[in-house]
Amino acid sequence: MGMAARRLESVVEHLASRPGHETVRTLIAEMCVNALDIPQSDVEFEIRVPEVRGRIDGLFGSTVFEFKRDLRRESDDAEEQLTRYLTERERSTGRRYLGVATDGADFVAYQIANGDLQKLGSFAPSVEDPRALLRWLDRSVTVRGDIVPSAETIREEFGRGSIAFNRALG
Repeated sequence: MGMAARRLESVVEHLASRPGHETVRTLIAEMCVNALDIPQSDVEFEIRVPEVRGRIDGLFGSTVFEFKRDLRRESDDAEEQLTRYLTERERSTGRRYLGVATDGADFVAYQIANGDLQKLGSFAPSVEDPRALLRWLDRSVTVRGDIVPSAETIREEFGRGSIAFNRALG
């Protein structure tokens, strides 16, 4: 993961302050492109979804991002939007999508299961372990074939608290 440690600490610290929609969007994109090596061409913003009257804030591969100023106050709105966007993306493409609502200080992953939005897990980044956010985003946004199957990796990637585990249940 190619993002300088000092820059990553600065980004995580800034995100924790809930800096607002545009700043969160910019910082998450920076981390995904520079640290997780997601091609810039796979990162799209403000995608019109006329079928459900809205715009997807961010689409990174098969992950729909909904950026908010403060999820503590806007979680219902984020969930309503993700329900519409994930349902429409899956209907129109025939693929499964993951939804992530975030204000920078909190990240919550969702999927559509049996027509309903299902919460898969949440994550709160910490300045004490800024790389933990990269690991969480890596598991949420990318599919990797280079994972070493150690007990710790299997627990992190597929254990009871993982997004993959919760997706499989849904």
